[in-house]
Amino acid sequence: IVELVRLVRSGIYSSTYSSGIVQIYYSTSSSGSILGWGNICYDSSFASTEASVICNQLGYNGASSYGRAGSTSSYGTDNAATIIDDVNCASSSYLTLEQCSLSLFIKSYCVSNSYDAYVVCYSTRIWDNPYSGQIRLREGTYSSYGRLEVYCNGQWGTVCDDSFGSIDARVACRQLGYSYYSTYTGNLAGYSSSPIWLDNVICTSSSSTCLAYCESCPSSQYHNCRHSEDVALGCKFSSYATSTNTLSTCQYADSSASDIAAIVGGVVAAVFICIVLIITIPICICCCLGVGIGAAARGGRSTTKTTVVGGASDVSCTAVTSQTTSAYPAQSGYDASYPPQQGYPPQQGYPPQQGYPMQDNSDSI
Repeated sequence: IVELVRLVRSGIYSSTYSSGIVQIYYSTSSSGSILGWGNICYDSSFASTEASVICNQLGYNGASSYGRAGSTSSYGTDNAATIIDDVNCASSSYLTLEQCSLSLFIKSYCVSNSYDAYVVCYSTRIWDNPYSGQIRLREGTYSSYGRLEVYCNGQWGTVCDDSFGSIDARVACRQLGYSYYSTYTGNLAGYSSSPIWLDNVICTSSSSTCLAYCESCPSSQYHNCRHSEDVALGCKFSSYATSTNTLSTCQYADSSASDIAAIVGGVVAAVFICIVLIITIPICICCCLGVGIGAAARGGRSTTKTTVVGGASDVSCTAVTSQTTSAYPAQSGYDASYPPQQGYPPQQGYPPQQGYPMQDNSDSI
């Protein structure tokens, strides 16, 4: 398993080198228990595609040239043993050498230090023209370890370690082209001026390929973290899985995740509105028909029942009307169908009649 990649000159390593003889930290036994630094044989399979993948893994934007160490004096001699051969990468957009095929069988001529492969990487970085949601590792000794940074809202920022766990670490490493993580703890605090973009990252599945699917870029910072809580991530390879990510795999993940979140939010809002309408429309119809609680409060004897169909339920509305509207109360013992007449007080034994004046019986014999 290729654990690390670096460039050396005369056997000396510097993280600032963008060109030099390629060294890899690789398992040198079938059990994978013995690890050591060694070289890649420059043979007929090693070409621009393979050189570009090595530069991608180092964070550079591909390779401008490559060759055999014995053909130039620019990088001196590296006395490390050649440990892998027949490197073959299907795409120059791969992110790590582990995504390519290789052989542990070393051809006889590859033993010579003059057949060590070297690369010259472009000075530009793969994050110089970043996309929203792109991540990178910074300030580490090697390219596979560093402070986890994410690009949001036109600026690189950090990720807070609140709730950040093994699944989240694996997803981030997969986005970078690795298959697993070695650590997600450490102290590589970011600059105080840098924003902290992501907090409480929660990935529900380690099979996710982009961190943006777990948490997309926010419109502004919303966290309770300090830079001492910045995630420091180390990535490695596993013999059980290989990342299939390329340079463009996660390019639109952040916008897609934001769109999905907006759609889900819209659906939830629409369902809520529909439920409210189903409940309120029948009640409004009853009110428009002049029935409801207010009508019942007026008191009365006769009732009118109206059934309104409203979506998922039928609403029965009962209207209560009053019959006693006169200023004169109903008289005891008389038919209530004859109301008192205007201008004549009620007579004992007979209700007042329209058009006849009240008689004076005081002079009767």
